[in-house]
Amino acid sequence: MTPVKGILTHPRPHLDEIAAMFFLSEFGEEKYPGVCQAIADKKIKVCREDELDRTADQYERDGYVLLGIGGGRFDEHATNTTARKSDECCATLVAKDLGIDKLPE
Repeated sequence: MTPVKGILTHPRPHLDEIAAMFFLSEFGEEKYPGVCQAIADKKIKVCREDELDRTADQYERDGYVLLGIGGGRFDEHATNTTARKSDECCATLVAKDLGIDKLPE
């Protein structure tokens, strides 16, 4: 992945997006280089779904991680082309992606 420049999420992020940012900052640097610095520097943009002008894949190629929006890998919501990811939330999707979902803590 392109080095992470920032995080995109929706207005008034839920606890699952906040937990996902924590997981990324603690465990995500190897897989998502630059994510720790992006979070530390508060490069977190809050935007509404209708403000997104590209696909999640395009944002990722440009160095942005989308949390809970955009229909990407960390968005559990239904879109025009995908069903809701049952029994998932942004935090569980990030945890599974990072391979930390089975850690006892």
